[in-house]
Amino acid sequence: SEDLLEDAMRLIPMVRRDAGLIPLVTPTSQIVGSQAVLVALDRKNGKPDYTTTNNQFISLVKGEYGKTPVPVDPAFREKITGSPIEKAYDVSSYKKPENPTLNDMGGMPLASNNEEMLLLELLPSVANGFLRKRRTEEYNAQKAEEAVETVAEVAPKEESEPITGPTLVAPMGGRIISVNVKDGQAVKKGELLIVYEAMKMENDVEASNDAVIKRVLVSEGDVVNTDSPLIEFQD
Repeated sequence: SEDLLEDAMRLIPMVRRDAGLIPLVTPTSQIVGSQAVLVALDRKNGKPDYTTTNNQFISLVKGEYGKTPVPVDPAFREKITGSPIEKAYDVSSYKKPENPTLNDMGGMPLASNNEEMLLLELLPSVANGFLRKRRTEEYNAQKAEEAVETVAEVAPKEESEPITGPTLVAPMGGRIISVNVKDGQAVKKGELLIVYEAMKMENDVEASNDAVIKRVLVSEGDVVNTDSPLIEFQD
């Protein structure tokens, strides 16, 4: 209904006046703007103003958002809410939302701090999905970290031979997906050496300069820690 934009913009002052000259700040600016669009739609469809109202506008006119700078006309309030009487939000009817335990994620609570609990109280429909996604990411990261910590650091293939040459080390903990080079191979700068997986993302490790590989110290499927040696180069 892009054709209604100009009509809705012209109706905003009327809607704001009818709602008690409420300041246009978040969230009242959105409430008034949305209601102006609904009035524009009513007029387009040949219906009286305010035939269609949104729930937040009804609550605003009723008085649940607090007293407005200018009193709302009781006749208008009755038209919108069904009663001419101003009625503040009934705090006694408020029920604190539950903070469920996520049994599929080790029993962690959905909201882990006061800020997240406030999200549940103020925006329950949005917060549930948002917080569940956040907990899932944290749970997966924790499991991946635990998996890396439980695996001993990969030892060189030849334990008796110390590493004496320059080495390529793992930028972060993860699992080796593929090894693209072998002992004694000459490689060029930018050539793909190893592909490893970390946090469900595949990462290419390339040669930083021309070199000759002395030893490949890992194999496909190995789990390595951060800074674990992967390849030793000839001096």
